[in-house]
This record gives sequence, C-alpha cells and structure tokens, in this order.
Amino acid sequence: MSMLKHFLFALFLVLSSSALCLELEISELVKAAKSGDAEAMYGVFFEIVKRGTVEHPVTKKDGKLATYWLIQAGEHNSVKAAYVLQTCYETGCFGVPIDKKRAQHYKELAKKQRPSK
Repeated sequence: MSMLKHFLFALFLVLSSSALCLELEISELVKAAKSGDAEAMYGVFFEIVKRGTVEHPVTKKDGKLATYWLIQAGEHNSVKAAYVLQTCYETGCFGVPIDKKRAQHYKELAKKQRPSK
C-alpha cells in the first residue's frame, strides 16, 4: 500500500472511532438523563445541538428531542439549562414559544442556583 493509502486508511479509522465514541458518549448521557441527572439532560441537548451546522442543520426530529431534554434539564434545576431557557422564552429559540412569565421563572431559577462567590 502506498503511503497515501496508509494515511487515508488511518484517517478513516480515527474518524470512525471518533464517531463511535461520540455515539457511546451520547448513549451514556441519555442513560444518565433518563435516571434524572439534570446535567446529563443538558448534555444531551448540547450534544444534539452542536451536531448541527449552517450547511447541515439539526433535523426537525433531533431539534424536538434537543428541546425536550433542555426543558427537562430546566425542570430539574440545571443552571445551564435555566440560562438557555430564559433566553429561549424571551426570544423564541429552539422551538420554545415566547413566554415572558416562563422567561422570568428561569431567570430567577438561574440566579438562585448560581454558585455564590
């Protein structure tokens, strides 16, 4: 095999194993999220969203799944999710409708949960 073929084969193996590791990580996050871990719930949301690009946005189905986990994380007192949900309820992002009352709720939750200095 030529040097280029060896390189391309090695690159393929690295990329394949990276994708597999990512799927395993998400699988573990989902398992933890289903058991009630708020940070894992937020992690599932984040992993789904970060897969999207301008050229290849997240599918509608994955977007709904991401929003589901974001809301679950917020309901389980994740500070990170509270910050995102505050913005989403103020502006209508990630399929969340504008709702000033809910935005205020998550603003207060984030403030309450924020670590003190």
